Amino acid sequence: MTLAEIAKEAQALPLESRGELVEALILSFEDATSENHDKVWIEEVNRRREEVRSGKVQTIDGELIGRRPIEA
Repeated sequence: MTLAEIAKEAQALPLESRGELVEALILSFEDATSENHDKVWIEEVNRRREEVRSGKVQTIDGELIGRRPIEA
């Protein structure tokens, strides 16, 4: 079945059913996005950890963050 055929059949559904279909499709994007989001954050955490371990960046005590002006 082609995408055009699926769309044609979906458009023939009653309004409530089309709404349910739309909701299901949107939720499927959120699931995929969530998985990708987790993967991206894991990569970011690993990158930052390596920067700290290698000495490329220095950590700052969390309590000092609120008291220290932001340096540009």
